[in-house]
Amino acid sequence: MCGPVHTTANQVHSGVSLSVIAQPDNFVTQTLEQFWALETIGIEHETSDHIPFLDNYLAHSVKKIGKLYYAKLPWKDDHGELPTNYDIAHKRTSATVRRLAKVPDLLQRYSDIIDDQLTRGIIEKVPPDSTPSTKLHYIPHQPIFRDSKTTPIRIVFDCSCRSNSGSNSLNDCLESGPPLLNDITAMLMRFRLHRFGLVTDIEKAFLAICLDIDDRDVTRFLWPIDPFEPSSPFQEYRFLRVLFGATSSPFMLSSTVIQHLRNSTSPVASKILRDIYVDNIITSCKTESECVEFYKESRSVMSDGNFNLRGWSSNCATVTDVASVDNVYDNSHDVNVLGLRWCPDTDYLSFAPKTNQTAQFDTR
Repeated sequence: MCGPVHTTANQVHSGVSLSVIAQPDNFVTQTLEQFWALETIGIEHETSDHIPFLDNYLAHSVKKIGKLYYAKLPWKDDHGELPTNYDIAHKRTSATVRRLAKVPDLLQRYSDIIDDQLTRGIIEKVPPDSTPSTKLHYIPHQPIFRDSKTTPIRIVFDCSCRSNSGSNSLNDCLESGPPLLNDITAMLMRFRLHRFGLVTDIEKAFLAICLDIDDRDVTRFLWPIDPFEPSSPFQEYRFLRVLFGATSSPFMLSSTVIQHLRNSTSPVASKILRDIYVDNIITSCKTESECVEFYKESRSVMSDGNFNLRGWSSNCATVTDVASVDNVYDNSHDVNVLGLRWCPDTDYLSFAPKTNQTAQFDTR
């Protein structure tokens, strides 16, 4: 249902969304169902072909060792030759260093991110005598600046980079996989179903999953040993975890989380599986005690797969108190909920104003 809302000049514009599910027991409801089916062509994904692809990937490409999941890149069966891309990666990395050097603080922060990822085991230095296990490929990278408290600057890897117009990029050789996403409308309705809402997300979700050892040499990249020294030689690195930027990464993340939740015996796991969208969990509970139980059990369930739930927000004071003690509480006045803004204090949902929150770094 849609239409204009008559308001006075001093009123805030608002919108209302209504989802209707009609049982096809007569001509009118059948006609409505057919109309809505036509309206969602190209928007609502068919899922019949998703299950075989997902099950095959989980059976052959995802394994768990201890608390860590290892996932393989889903290569296309008929992909062409993947070039090394060393020359273009070297050229573009050099350009990025020169431009960042104009603002030394930015260059330092960029280099600190790489050092931090090295310390945390997200990447590793490639030994000088290392021989690629299968394929060899280098990826250019550049910074993206975001209006975010947790990630104000992010290194983005260009997995679509081609050495020339006739060559393949890494993304050209990978399957993107089917979209394993829950229905947003249904999630929002369940979020508003009970008195207390809860919102959280997986910390650095892609980096929580290990990349299979045979695929690591196609994720090599370059960075100066001393970025403040113009003549410094480059050090080669490669990813040990799933990198953000590959076309297959969202599928690899979603499928691994699905595998983890399917294998869990906790009743909370099925609720998470239904109320997760990529790396965001949005749900609701009837009582405060149920909220606290979900908070504790969900953190335990996800931690068993090396997934840390952080950024908790809720209109349940008991949960926010516990999350504050655990240092995983997001005290923002407005919280992002599937593209909407939610104010936990008032329990109101609203549309976020249109702003340009992402600025790309100029690499020209």
